[in-house]
Amino acid sequence: MELNLTSAANESLLFSNTSSSSPLCFVNERLVKRIPRVLAYLIIIIVSLLGNTMTVMVVKKGPTRRNCAHVFLANMSLADLVITVVYMPRMVIRMFYGSRWLLDGMAGLVSCRGVLFLHHTAILVAVFSIFLITLDRFCAMMFPLKRIMTKRSALGAICLSWILAGVLRLPFLMSSEVIPSKNYKLVCSPRFSQFFGEIVSVYRNGLGGVFWFFLALTIVLYIVIISHLFLKKSPGNTKGATNIRQRAGRKLLKMLLCITSSYLVCWFLYFLGIPLFGTNDLPCEVIFIRFFLAHLNCALNPCLLACFDLTYRKGYRNILKGLCCSFQTHLESSLDVSVIAERREDPNGCPNGYTNDSIA
Repeated sequence: MELNLTSAANESLLFSNTSSSSPLCFVNERLVKRIPRVLAYLIIIIVSLLGNTMTVMVVKKGPTRRNCAHVFLANMSLADLVITVVYMPRMVIRMFYGSRWLLDGMAGLVSCRGVLFLHHTAILVAVFSIFLITLDRFCAMMFPLKRIMTKRSALGAICLSWILAGVLRLPFLMSSEVIPSKNYKLVCSPRFSQFFGEIVSVYRNGLGGVFWFFLALTIVLYIVIISHLFLKKSPGNTKGATNIRQRAGRKLLKMLLCITSSYLVCWFLYFLGIPLFGTNDLPCEVIFIRFFLAHLNCALNPCLLACFDLTYRKGYRNILKGLCCSFQTHLESSLDVSVIAERREDPNGCPNGYTNDSIA
C-alpha cells in the first residue's frame, strides 16, 4: 500500500501537482499571502470568461470568420474557456485546502477524472491551435495565389485537434483515482503505472515531446514567414497593391506573433517544471507560479486581440454595451415591479391618484 501511494504521488505531481507526499503547500501560508493570490485568480477567471466568450462571438458573427487564422483563434479561446471553467476554480480551492480532493465516492471519482481529462485535453488543443494559426499564415504568405487553407479544412482541423487531444489524454480519464494520502484525506491522482505498466515513461516523455515538437515547428514556420514577408513581393500585383497587402499581412502577423510569444512565455515553465526539477516535489512557489503564468495566458489573449485588431475591439465594445443595456433594462423593470408591489402592500396607499388628504 505504501508503495502504491508513493507511485501515485509521483504521477500526480508530474501532471497535476497533487502529490500525496508533497509538502502542505498554500494551506499553512499566512492569509496576507493567500488572499492576494485568490484575488488575482478571481480577476483572471472573470477576464478570461468574459474575454474568450466575446472572442468566440465576434468570430462567429463578424467578418473575421472568413479568415482561417481567426477561426483557429476562436478555437484557442474555446480551449481557454474549458481551462478557466474546469481548473481555475480548483486553484482557488487549493489556496485553502491544498491538494485535498473535497468530493468522495462516485461524485469524487467522476469529478476527478473529468477535471484532469478536460484540463489536459484543452491544453493540448491550445498547443495545436497555435500551430494551426502559424500554418495558416505560412500557407497564406508562401502561396498567396492559392487558397490552401479553406474554411471547411479549418473546421476539419479543429475537429481533428480535439479528437487527437482527447485520445492522447484518454489515460487521464481511464486511470485517475481518488485515493487516501499522508497529508490529505483524499487526493485526485492519475495511476499511470497501473495503466501502462513498464512503458509509463514512454507516455510521460511523449506528452512533453508533443509540446516541444509543435513549439519547434511553430518557430521554424515563423522564421520562414518573416523572411519571406520582408524579402519578397507578392506576384501579379502592382506596387501600390503589394504595399497594401504587405502592410495588412505584417499587421496580422505582428498580432499573431505576440499571441504566440505570450503563449510560449506563459506555458514554458508549466512544461519545463518536471524536466527542470525532476520527479521530486516541486517547491511550493514554483507550483503556484507554474500554474498562475499558464492560466494568466487565458486572460491575456483577448486583451492582445483588443489591442491589435479594431474589429475585435469594436466587437468587444458592442457586446459590453449590449450587456450593460440589458442589465440596466432588467434593473429598471425590477425596480418598477418592486415599486408597484410596495404600493399594493402599503395600507395607507390610495389608488387612482387619491391621497388620504383628498378624502374628506
